[in-house]
Amino acid sequence: MSGPASRWPGSLHARLLLAVLGTIVALQALSLLSLGAWRGWQARVLANGLIVEELRHERARLLALPATARAAALLGRERAAYGWRLVASGEPAVPVHDSDLDDLVRAAAQAGLPRPVATQRDGRPALRVALDGGQDLMIVFRDELPTTRPSGAELLAWLAAVALLVGMAAWRLVSQLTRPLRDAAAAARAMTADLDREPLPEQGPEEVRTLTRTLNALQHEVRRQLRARASLLAAVTHDLKAPLTRMKLRSSALEDAELRRRLEHDLDLMDALVEQGLAYARSERLQETRVAVDLDALLDNLAEQARDLGQDCRYAGPGVVTLVAAPRALQRLLQNLVDNALRYAGSAEIELDERADGVEIRVLDRGPGVAGGDLERMFEPFVRGAAARGDDGGSGLGLAIARNLARAHGGELALEPRDGGGLVARVRLPRA
Repeated sequence: MSGPASRWPGSLHARLLLAVLGTIVALQALSLLSLGAWRGWQARVLANGLIVEELRHERARLLALPATARAAALLGRERAAYGWRLVASGEPAVPVHDSDLDDLVRAAAQAGLPRPVATQRDGRPALRVALDGGQDLMIVFRDELPTTRPSGAELLAWLAAVALLVGMAAWRLVSQLTRPLRDAAAAARAMTADLDREPLPEQGPEEVRTLTRTLNALQHEVRRQLRARASLLAAVTHDLKAPLTRMKLRSSALEDAELRRRLEHDLDLMDALVEQGLAYARSERLQETRVAVDLDALLDNLAEQARDLGQDCRYAGPGVVTLVAAPRALQRLLQNLVDNALRYAGSAEIELDERADGVEIRVLDRGPGVAGGDLERMFEPFVRGAAARGDDGGSGLGLAIARNLARAHGGELALEPRDGGGLVARVRLPRA
């Protein structure tokens, strides 16, 4: 049973890239936030000191003037970031809760300014301190209090630029780091089709080199065991031919005709089984030269031969389709599939399709079919379907031989249920 779906991407390449990029962007964000907060705090302290100093100076200057002359004295004293206003002491102050203004109020109180209050004027932040003569002095800021902290838009723009630049560099770095692993995976997949290929090159990080060495050792051991099994099977079946031949000669001397017929029938079955065993042992490795084969002509010839024997076999193809293959092995592969359909269904339909990366050959029948769970078992040696168990004409090696030959060509053979009943044997062979 599979576990819960992971939120991480499926490939190691994407996971490493996401980890590197996410870590760097997170560090950049933390650095910008901490630096921005520190820089803003320092700028606020400095700006508050300058504003409070100017507020003290302006208040002292106004206190030296009569109350009626103070408004005129403020003319022309505007700054780029703030201006000055006189208000009646009895005018209620609209309270404002703002951290920057609160810092300014504390700085003003520490500087000895009387009754500093955070307020607003015309919707703008302001600081109000007491004068005399029924007046208060108010400093009104144009928009917000001056600051050097980065805005949210500036922070997002910086992070996007960092993510883009770091992402490009990380993509190249992670691609180089994971390339040996991808190459090893691709070579391992190719190894399943050709165990005689050259060992994988041991390169990349130590972990990848260790994996490559393990795969090479596995390839060597599997190849050794397969060759030993094929050699044993070939030797046994080959050595059985001589005694079978002698038994056939001796059976001809029997006077009982019925006994002689039965014995010869059994010997013929044993001889056919020996031949199939030899063919299975040889099917795991192609021993003939590959040449250009006209698949259309080959399949048409197979169908014609079946019809000459009175069997129902039809072929439909696109015309001339050429494939580089071992001709006798390819014919054996296709003949086994056609014979299988004719034996257990009484008819066969052959189809050929040309694809961009190769060809697909289908042998279809309307026989009893095979249960879905047993389709893959049909390729195991000596395994036969329920419809074949009462038939003594087969060995259970035909499909196993056919799959071996398909894989020896770098292709694959699979069985599928056919809509409406029956089976489809689907062979896919690559161009090269």
